[in-house]
Amino acid sequence: MLNKKMKEKITSGQSYWYNFIILVLDSGGFNFAANMLSHLTIIPYYLSELSNSNIVIGMAQTIYVLGTFMPQVFIANYVNGLERRKRYIVKIVVAQRIGILSIFLSVLIFAKQGGFLAISTFLLAFAIFTITNGLMSPAHTDLVARSITRKRGIFYGVSFFIGGICGIMGAQLATRFLEMKVFPVSYYYIFGLALIVPMMTMVFWYFIKEPKYQYQITGMKTKEYFKHLVEIIKTEKEYSKFLLVRTVLNLCEIATPFYIVYAKLRFGISAGTVGLFTMVTIISQTVSHLIWGYIGEHFGFKRVLQMVAVLGVTATIIALIATNVNIFYLVFVLVGAMYSSVQVANVNLAIEFSKPNETPTYVGLMNTFQAPALALAPLIGGLLADNYGYRLTFFVGLLLFSFSVVFCSIYMKDPRQLKKEVV
Repeated sequence: MLNKKMKEKITSGQSYWYNFIILVLDSGGFNFAANMLSHLTIIPYYLSELSNSNIVIGMAQTIYVLGTFMPQVFIANYVNGLERRKRYIVKIVVAQRIGILSIFLSVLIFAKQGGFLAISTFLLAFAIFTITNGLMSPAHTDLVARSITRKRGIFYGVSFFIGGICGIMGAQLATRFLEMKVFPVSYYYIFGLALIVPMMTMVFWYFIKEPKYQYQITGMKTKEYFKHLVEIIKTEKEYSKFLLVRTVLNLCEIATPFYIVYAKLRFGISAGTVGLFTMVTIISQTVSHLIWGYIGEHFGFKRVLQMVAVLGVTATIIALIATNVNIFYLVFVLVGAMYSSVQVANVNLAIEFSKPNETPTYVGLMNTFQAPALALAPLIGGLLADNYGYRLTFFVGLLLFSFSVVFCSIYMKDPRQLKKEVV
């Protein structure tokens, strides 16, 4: 039985471990679906069954980026003005599930016929899903920042770890479906399961308790808000440097979306192997999330961000020199570790750079600022691959990653270092 004091803490949202556990469980359900809808493996491979154009395949990555990142700075001001944010989040959670339903219906109705209608309806449905992710992120990050007031790196490490385990289960099922079922029936199962699981986990949002605010609500008029964004960029020099570093790192995404297509053409991999690549990526993400959480907590999250570029260099070199499909598994091990370092570093650096009452603004500005480069990179990569081949595309990506290692190391400071300098 819970004592009265603990009940009051839970009801007020001030119980650290209560929200820790509920938020981790929610992360598990969402990550199961997200990995069934992987923009690195499952989605590009599905589109490659419908089209031979690398531009079409690259568009999936572009839509993912624009949908996930572009809306964030625009919705952040609205979120800042809300006295209670859980109700808003729940509405977006419902819309998110509608997006997944649209993906499933597109595949169910149009995939067998193929052609323009199958591609366009799928990309539109995928856009709905990714936009809901973008609308969710500032409010969700703020809820985490206010609920998890200490050891936040550990929280994200554990959260992504549990999500990764659920993702591994999803990837294993996806592998079986791709091996045992013909196209497009295999995708009926994959995207159908990606719908069912998050529909079930919506119940967790009933139990999450929103913490009481310790500061004033800061919603602004639109014109005033955009002036404030410009002021942040001008006055918060180290935060602005962080934004520029993120932009440069995002340009490195020229090559990453095409690893799976290159492997398909070079080594003639089966659909089942795509599922295995997905599972390898998720296992790598799952394990490395705990590592990055620990490193960030003890040595600062700039160290974690530096690893994005180092892992990118290594993955691209191996993709260039790989002589058989077995070596290519290592590429996806490194890609998984790279994306987990991005996830852990991004959100924690944005929170550490931000003022407590403006977390949604700083997170939203970070993600929207980096979106154009991240969206443009796969389209440039697709053009390079169509006209000059995949190897040149990978080589350009390698040069960008190599530059990013040096740029990240010498250009920006860790926010923890800045706090020490102030003291």
